[in-house]
Order: sequence, then structure tokens, then C-alpha cells
Amino acid sequence: MSTLGTVAFAENYDHLEVEQRLRTSWDRLKLYEFDPNSGKPVYSIDTPPPYVSAAHLHVGHAMSYAQAEFVVRYRRMRGYSIYYPMGFDDNGLPTERYIERTYKINKNNTTRSEFRRVCLEETAKGAAVYEKVWRALGLSVDWRERYSTIDSHSRRTSQKSFLDLFAKGLVYRTDEPVIWDTADETALAQADLETLQRKSKMYDIVFEDTGGKPLVISTTRPELLPACVALFYHPDDARYAELRGGRAKVPLFGHDVPILQSEDVDKEFGTGLMMVCTFGDGEDVKKWRVHHLDTRVVLTRNGRMNELAGPYAGLQTTQARAAIVKDLVAAAVVRGEKPVDQAVSVGERSQQPIEFQMVPQWFIRVLDRKDEMLARSAQLDWNPPHMKTRLDAWITGLKYDWNISRQRFYGVPFPVWYVEETGDVIVANEA
Repeated sequence: MSTLGTVAFAENYDHLEVEQRLRTSWDRLKLYEFDPNSGKPVYSIDTPPPYVSAAHLHVGHAMSYAQAEFVVRYRRMRGYSIYYPMGFDDNGLPTERYIERTYKINKNNTTRSEFRRVCLEETAKGAAVYEKVWRALGLSVDWRERYSTIDSHSRRTSQKSFLDLFAKGLVYRTDEPVIWDTADETALAQADLETLQRKSKMYDIVFEDTGGKPLVISTTRPELLPACVALFYHPDDARYAELRGGRAKVPLFGHDVPILQSEDVDKEFGTGLMMVCTFGDGEDVKKWRVHHLDTRVVLTRNGRMNELAGPYAGLQTTQARAAIVKDLVAAAVVRGEKPVDQAVSVGERSQQPIEFQMVPQWFIRVLDRKDEMLARSAQLDWNPPHMKTRLDAWITGLKYDWNISRQRFYGVPFPVWYVEETGDVIVANEA
């Protein structure tokens, strides 16, 4: 058995000088440049490009990319031709929010062109910082293949993909209720949501039927009383059988709403009498659509009460909740309240509880393709295996088609025009 020799290090070892010398040597030898004509089997690395902000880098980035680097170097030593580009995700909500915080800019109070100019300048700085760090870390990236999600190639690729989906009937535009982030003032997709556990209160509030009989509903959102459009009960719930076809008066606001049946109502939740508003949650949206209910949207896009809320107009939802509860108590129509644990959907970036707004959006059809996606998942080899379970659960849990449009300045524009008088859509020619 042979023994390894010893290596003598200089007394004052300058690791920075050594690292720079090695990086220069790697570049000169073109060690990491991809050669499509090498005749070797190709191994491609697809790393989700991080969003760009010079203040965003931390040790977690180094750890994450080092893990990919282990695989890259192993495959290179096994004789593969490595295709390892580096991308930067430099458009979208994360970048916009970073710019607004850093430069104290409100995009609603500036022009689109000015806001985009600042975004482009800042993301260029961020990309330069990222590249410097990745090179210092020794990532074996082919830097000739650097790309950006806002560059002309990426924009054109995204737009061509949209046109392809449009031609196939897989994308559509609708003005039905959409998930809305009142902090960032944009629509979101289901994938943009997280679930937050919080403490809340359930209030038992008295409505009246046309004969003056009290009807008690339970809700955690009394601020949506002005948006109430119906009451529902389960058809098998004998307590409310006589209410079928009747109407109820909404406390404080005085408008009448129909009393309807639905098998989706949980007889054991609250009083078994369900208030439906436009819109408190996905169940409200579903019943509004199925039963063709009236529309009384009381929240603005920035999360304040509008004129339908009467004296509560202009208040934020939490302020309106407190004021309305106070007035309900004064009117002696609160039968009780109790603390509850609540799971609330919030925007991934803003951590703000989401609402629903009626703003036209573009969607990709996914709900009618669940079986196809699950079948494709079953065809893949998964490592580790539990990630298949995670994907399958995500596919099964999809509730909505995929909303791909956002209300922002810094992103890839849709290749469409709208006729102002009719709302008709004119789609770009792919050429």
C-alpha cells in the first residue's frame, strides 16, 4: 500500500490569490464550456433561476448550489458533456417589492417606463453580484450560457408559448372572481398561497326572515355583512325546512337576501345556517356561480371597504370588523362569540390574507387535465420517492385553473390587445 505524500503550504497561505489563479486557469482552458459536438452523452442542469436582488444573497444560496455542483462534477468525471447555464429571475413581484422598499417608490404613483428603468438597473447590479459570488464559490457554470427571465429571448419564448396555448384552446380570459392580494394589489395563482394558522373569533349574528323570526348565522367575517347575497341550509336540516323559498334581512345594512338549500352546507358548523357573501372564500364563489346570486363586492383592490359598506367605507377589513361588531352589539343582534383556531390562505410574498376580486385574468386549463398530469407523474423515476407523493397531492388538491396574469409593471407582457369599446381580444401574429 502506498502512502500519500505531504504538501508544504506557504507560511502565509493566500487562499484568495490561489482561488483567483485557479479560476483564471479554468477560464483559459475552457473547462466548463459546453460542446454540443463532443460526441459525449449530454447531462443538462436545470436550476430554477433565483430572483435577483443584491441584498438577497445568503449562505443558503451557497449550500443549495453546492449540492447541484456535487452532481455536476460527478457527471463530468464520468465522461458526460455538461450543459450548465446560469439564469437570473429578474422580473416579477419579488423584484417589484424589493424596488419599492429600497427606493421608497410606489408603482401606483410613477410611470410604467420609469419604474421599469429602475428595476432594470437594480437587477443588473444584482446579477453582477450573483455572478461574482458563484464564481468565487467555484461553480462549474458555462457563463456563455447566462440568461435572464426579462431578456428578449425569454420574453419572446414566453409569448410564443402563450400563443401556442391560445391556438390550442388551453388558455382563456374571464372576469370571474380571482384570488387577490390586497397588499401587492395583484391576482395570484393557487401555487402562490401559503396557509397561516391564527386565532380568530366566531360571531353568532341575528338575521330576520320576512315575518320577523330571528335567524342566527355564525361567521368569522362580520365585515362582509354588506356583501351578503344569500343564506343557505342543508336540505336535510329539519330546523330550517320551513324557510325554503323565503328571504332574510341583513342586520345593520337592511337589504333582503334569498334563503336557499345546498348539500354542501355543514349542518354541524355553527348554527347550520350559512351566510354567503361576494366573496369571502372559495365556497362563496362556488355558490355564487352555481346559484346565479347577486354580486355585492364591498372590498376595493387595496383591501378597503367601498361605498356599499355605507358608514364603514374607507376602513381596512380589520378596522371594519371591529366597527361593525361594535354596532351589532349595540343593536343587540350578537347572540354570542367564541375564540376559534383558523387556517387562513395568505400570499406567499406578502403574508397578507387573500381576498377575491372580479378582475379580468388569463388562465391555463389544468382542472380538466389532472388525470393526464397524474399519469405523467407515474411515468417518471423519482429520487427521493416521496417527492412523487408530494406532486400527486398537489395535483389532486388543485381547486382552480392556473391564473398566469399579474397586475404589475415589471414582467413579460401578454401579446394581445383589447378593443376598448367591446372588450374583444386581438392576439398577436407569431411571426
